[in-house]
Amino acid sequence: MTDPLVLLLGPDGEQDMFRLSGDFACAALDPFDGVPPDENPSADTLAKAREKVSAFLVTLGRMPCAVTGHGRYGTLALHLLASFPCFRAAVISSAMVDPLSALALCQASPYTPGEDLHGQLMRLAGNAVCRELPDVTAPVYVLHGEKDTFVAPSQADELFVLMKALHPAVPSRLRFLPGESHVFSQEALDSLHGPVCAFLEENLKGQEALPW
Repeated sequence: MTDPLVLLLGPDGEQDMFRLSGDFACAALDPFDGVPPDENPSADTLAKAREKVSAFLVTLGRMPCAVTGHGRYGTLALHLLASFPCFRAAVISSAMVDPLSALALCQASPYTPGEDLHGQLMRLAGNAVCRELPDVTAPVYVLHGEKDTFVAPSQADELFVLMKALHPAVPSRLRFLPGESHVFSQEALDSLHGPVCAFLEENLKGQEALPW
């Protein structure tokens, strides 16, 4: 059996922010290399990044079981969860998915998750990844700094509420970091190592990295 493989998304030198490579088999990639910074990537930008991930996995020869990403890389991680069934978990931090208009649907009146909600999301959600959330059925660990002024902490809260409304049985988690901004301090990252490893171990138990 091959150990679970974790795909670390991010700029060179910043991919392993939770120091996972000492506990898991990891592969690192920057699918946005050469792309101007944009914390709210378009559907076209995400599709091109997904193609880079696919090409990378072909050369790697293995299918990852989990993916991590910060900021726009976290947004991409959600997109990959919706696109590739091989991903069984994700850890995202400070990610923008603009769920505001979609969350309003949940607050307006009681509803039953299903095709009708999915259709409303497709029409009203303000972000490409938000429209894909019905297809994100793997658990996600959402991390966000309470003092983030770049991506409002309310976005993480709204994202989590929407994911739980769509898939109540999926064991996703939400954690706000007191005193932390958009970029986490080293002290915060050190404190997250254990919880992130525990989340991945719990959700990757019995999984293996199969040939791509």
